[in-house]
Amino acid sequence: MNVKRWVTLVACLAVSTTGLAACSGDSDGGDDASNYNSLEGDPIVIGTICSCSGVQAAALGKSAEGVKAWTKQINDAGGLNGHPVKLIAKDDGGDPAEALQAAKELVEEEKVIAIVGDMSVADGAFQEYVEGKQIPVVGGLALEKSFLVSPFFFASGSSAVVTTYGIMKEAKAAGASKLGTLYCAESPLCAEVDGLGQAFGQMIGIEWQSGKISATQPNYTAQCLSMKEGGVDALFLAHNATVGVRAASDCTKAGYQPRAVGQLNPVAPQMIASTDFEGALLIGANATHTDDNVPGVKEFLHAVEAYESGLTKDAQFTLPVIQSWAGAKLFEAAATEVKLTPESTSADVLEGLYSLKDETLGGLSAPLNFTKGKPAFPSCYFVATIEDKALVAKQSEPVCLDAEELGAMGQLLQTMAG
Repeated sequence: MNVKRWVTLVACLAVSTTGLAACSGDSDGGDDASNYNSLEGDPIVIGTICSCSGVQAAALGKSAEGVKAWTKQINDAGGLNGHPVKLIAKDDGGDPAEALQAAKELVEEEKVIAIVGDMSVADGAFQEYVEGKQIPVVGGLALEKSFLVSPFFFASGSSAVVTTYGIMKEAKAAGASKLGTLYCAESPLCAEVDGLGQAFGQMIGIEWQSGKISATQPNYTAQCLSMKEGGVDALFLAHNATVGVRAASDCTKAGYQPRAVGQLNPVAPQMIASTDFEGALLIGANATHTDDNVPGVKEFLHAVEAYESGLTKDAQFTLPVIQSWAGAKLFEAAATEVKLTPESTSADVLEGLYSLKDETLGGLSAPLNFTKGKPAFPSCYFVATIEDKALVAKQSEPVCLDAEELGAMGQLLQTMAG
């Protein structure tokens, strides 16, 4: 698949689905959160990088808690293959220079054998570095473009390309005839979602209309009326939760109530509590983080309750938390395959990843397979909705694209890339 040009589409989708936020927040990303000292012997050392502070704090402020909870759980259970795990967490604040520095510190100073549960929106800044060092980045925010284009980024969920396709496919299946999006005006990359939407609209057979909105606007009435006049009956608000709630409220006040559709990643309690999002159709790269019918989610929720008390009630308890956990579970699966020890190397981690076959991480992900030298392309998505002010999975199993859909998608993307 030619990716030279259309990766910008993925970058914009990653920006719009994690959600731009005009605020910052503190993070405890600098601690190791490992409790490995309670175990004897040298530890298996891993690192993680998140954009837990800075402009992405509203969406990702607590995202690293997933991999931290996994580390505490695995150590309390006697370690990984009987060895303690030491986690070194870094917060890059969403800054590319900080992200690269964090990766270098983890690799050169801390001697990590893998970066696990990557929740950085600036991981493109260290992509070339980890490729040169042959350090695997194991799972995390798979909506980021690095997981789509680099053979050293091992996705634990589906890409923004697949989830965006899923939004449009599910909207049509639900009866929508025209899908609209109001995307973030803060970054020119966000506008690229329009190209992908138009292309997928033609492929799926649903009309498409787009516009942009800014967090600083006093209201969104004009954009709502434009969508109403255009006959848009399903609306994707591609911004953060705070802007989404304001925009949906303005649309309702203007007498316009389309079906809400979108990515599951930025869905936060204020959206779930809003009557404007009742019945929303939400597409996730991983299993819905509240669906304890999925064994992997049930384990995750138990660990979070045990080690990150109160997090499930926090405003930042969103899908990104389980995505960092999924990265940790992917590392665990690979480590188990090769019986990883403190003497093991990054090459051993890579061997373990390549050994996995249709790994779903207990239902957290689409079936995962990795081939040396090639980026993975998990081709399934999960569907959730909001019912009676609660986030619920429409089904616990993922929806997977068939061979015909994948073939058509590949041809379309190659055409877009020129």
